[in-house]
Amino acid sequence: MKKKFTYIGLFLWIIALSGCSHTSAPIHIKHMSSPDRSEAFDLSEQITPQDAAYQMRLTEVEKYLKSGQLSTAENLLANIPISELKSAALQAQHRYLQAQTFKQRHQWRNALTLVMRINLKNLNPNQQAAILQLQAELYSAMNRPIAKVYALTKLSQLENKTELYREIWYTLQPLDAPLLKAAINKSNDTYFKAWLELSYIGKRYADSPTTLKKYVKAWQNKHPNHPHHNALPDDIERTINVRIYNPKKIAVLLPLSGKAAKHGKAVRDGIIANVIQKRRKKIEVQFYNADNNAEKAYQKALHDGSEFIIGPLLKESIEQLSSNHNKMIPQLVLNHPDYMISDPDRYYFSLSPSAESRQTADYFNQLGLKNPLIIASSHSSNQKIAQGFNEQWLALTGNEAYTQFYNNNKEIKTVVQDALSVIDSKKRIQQVRNTYGSEIKADFRSRKDIDAMYLITFHNEIKLLKPFIDVNISVFSNPIPLYTNSRSHVISRKGIYPSELNGLMINDMPWLLKTTAEQQLIEAWPHQFKRLYAMGYDSIDLIEKLAQMKASQSYQVNARTGLLSVDHTGVIKRQQNWATFYRGKIRIK
Repeated sequence: MKKKFTYIGLFLWIIALSGCSHTSAPIHIKHMSSPDRSEAFDLSEQITPQDAAYQMRLTEVEKYLKSGQLSTAENLLANIPISELKSAALQAQHRYLQAQTFKQRHQWRNALTLVMRINLKNLNPNQQAAILQLQAELYSAMNRPIAKVYALTKLSQLENKTELYREIWYTLQPLDAPLLKAAINKSNDTYFKAWLELSYIGKRYADSPTTLKKYVKAWQNKHPNHPHHNALPDDIERTINVRIYNPKKIAVLLPLSGKAAKHGKAVRDGIIANVIQKRRKKIEVQFYNADNNAEKAYQKALHDGSEFIIGPLLKESIEQLSSNHNKMIPQLVLNHPDYMISDPDRYYFSLSPSAESRQTADYFNQLGLKNPLIIASSHSSNQKIAQGFNEQWLALTGNEAYTQFYNNNKEIKTVVQDALSVIDSKKRIQQVRNTYGSEIKADFRSRKDIDAMYLITFHNEIKLLKPFIDVNISVFSNPIPLYTNSRSHVISRKGIYPSELNGLMINDMPWLLKTTAEQQLIEAWPHQFKRLYAMGYDSIDLIEKLAQMKASQSYQVNARTGLLSVDHTGVIKRQQNWATFYRGKIRIK
């Protein structure tokens, strides 16, 4: 009589023990799917009694892993020599479980090295699926989206699941067309290339629905068996059928008088520069002063026959219009109000520092940083920026970054030394000198657990903050990478930046990280107004692209203010560039 023992896990085997366990005759092992797999794939294999015993111990390892007892699982696994396993399936399970322990330790490369050593040909389809799923998870953790997609496409050929197709497509969406094109050229896998090609077509021709439709049709004819042959991804379907904005008369609502006049005029000058440089003779742009009465300016623009509106710029003006109109003509608002109207023809374009800090948190996470330190001035706006970073960092890692604020320039030195534990180190040195004599020589120590510092301050303070940090990093510690945001972008003197900023990495819009003849004309302007100028310039370019960008959220536009995309609510997302101060210059990464 045969007994059956069922073990749950990604590798689930039912061992059929025949007769007495002391016999040396081979035992048959039956491989089946885990509970989260819908189908079972049977494969019988001859294994020895010794392998059967090891298999039971591997199952115990898996149980400990699932219950969160990582150290116990590692100890058990270390006592199972893979060299003694005769079964290819058990060798694969051993490597799989070892990779899982590395994964839980966030040792992605070690885990991936083990997984890639598993020969999938020796496994049944269900076990192959488990390995491919783990590969995809590791590539995702290592920010290798192309490799992740390759693993997922292989997995989707084993498991015909809608959610897998959706994950493949959404993984491809953030990738730009040149990266996809390079991956297409390198691959010989027809099915994998089909996914890349469809994503590439969606991005390359997103600005022309007619052209997009033609190339998508050619792709469908080339890949009749692809999952998206009959049902295209939603974003491509929307883009093909989108109605492009093509206004002839554009109204711009800006504060052209009052306390915000300089801000409004900077945006206006950027718009005018775009119209002149690109010789836009087919459009008419009319400016309306929205300083005192945004509603009146809006009604005047409607009366004049405007087909598209840019602005307002000030939040109070936006809120005034929002409360009076349920349905508006297409509009690109130049700020991000606290409450947004749900309107398919309304878009929000802002230069939000908080959004910038959230992207910095994303960037740190992509770099694999674990323990960043924030030092910021206590100005309310900088506190909001720090809060934005910490909210995103908490969402990504489950932790908040250690944050220190200073109230004025006099506090910078103390705050820096306190944040880096230099004050405590110097106290300990003094205690030793008090005990053993002042002739004792010792250098202070600073924290070694910090792997990056994010400095949130103004341009007139960064030249004080950065040097204080440099001199308070212990000679016994490795240099800590220093990052800052656009507010710390000092104005150069004839293209030369202060030497004390060397090594500092800054995040800012691309247009401000390079020198052009146009910038030299407004060189004396504060960066705040230069950014608004670039925003005005981009706003005209965006009009004819907005509908397509919203339809296909992977459609990105390289603009002066950054790499731009539009989410489903109409909010324009900006991805800025990182650059490094180096020998008085600034180098874009």
